[in-house]
Amino acid sequence: MIFGADIANALPVQWEWSQPYWLVLIPVLLLLFWKRKWLREQTPAIAMPEVEHAQTTLTPKKVAYKISPWLPLLGLMGLVLAMARPQKVIRHQEFKGEGIEIMLAMDVSPSMLSLDFDPNRLEVAKELAADFVKKRKGDKIGLTVFSGEAYTKCPLTTDYETLIKLIKELSPENLEMGTAIGMGLATAVNQLKDSKAKSRIVVLLTDGSNNRGDINPMDAAELAKTLGLKVYTIGMGSEGMVEMPVRRRMDGSFLFAPVPSDFDETLLRRIAQYTHGKYYRAHSKKELKEIYREINHLERSKIEVITHQTKVEMFRPFLLAGMALLLLYWVLLLAWVKPLP
Repeated sequence: MIFGADIANALPVQWEWSQPYWLVLIPVLLLLFWKRKWLREQTPAIAMPEVEHAQTTLTPKKVAYKISPWLPLLGLMGLVLAMARPQKVIRHQEFKGEGIEIMLAMDVSPSMLSLDFDPNRLEVAKELAADFVKKRKGDKIGLTVFSGEAYTKCPLTTDYETLIKLIKELSPENLEMGTAIGMGLATAVNQLKDSKAKSRIVVLLTDGSNNRGDINPMDAAELAKTLGLKVYTIGMGSEGMVEMPVRRRMDGSFLFAPVPSDFDETLLRRIAQYTHGKYYRAHSKKELKEIYREINHLERSKIEVITHQTKVEMFRPFLLAGMALLLLYWVLLLAWVKPLP
């Protein structure tokens, strides 16, 4: 499938200076201002007798007198910044070429809350699936979730920000108990069946055995193979006894107890081999991260990235501010505060 210019990715706005050599005048101005101030402070003052009850109320003229020495400095700095020509650079990327269409089929059954991963299997699976999405460029990716039933959480999209948000929201709530691997796979395959993309894959992650649903997992695999889809299967979970949810309390929370960790590894291997995909076993977060990295490497998109940029001149505010400050200085000098220091 050819993804054209309609698939774009906005990049963060950046700032740059078109003529930065003018900025060397900033420290020169500061040095001159400091030297002028220092020389003024060295000028001998006329001693006056102390007036105990002198009037200290600030008046507009006194305020103008105090700020007036700063006005030429700030005005000239504004002109220097304007001459350096600050620019706002707006960039966006276009992806052109052959993109891959990917459906993530994720198990969200209560067993995914098992505590052999930190903090649990589901949170780790969500984090690494989101990282996988972030690394893709120009591909359409969708999300199917399953427990005792299955549904499409997000159809194929290039809106990765929305997809990642939906991944992070996944939980076992409001779904039937159980693990319907066949329905999860079939639902994901259904999202890809009308696609014209040359490469279409399903990444199916589960920690259990098929025990619910009306669709046999191998029937779903047969459909995937007929449509030319590859299925990568991931079995998640450590071996031995694992703290796992065993039942739900009245308040909706889960009661945990040690349960042997087990899933149908044979089934997952058969699905992957039958569809010319690959089976992986993840005993830890590190292994699952490496699995996603390998899938990302195996399924590379033939994408050409074109970066466009627009530069917006931003010198006018600095120019106007600098001129306004210098004008204010001369107005105070000639019409009000006489003489200025």
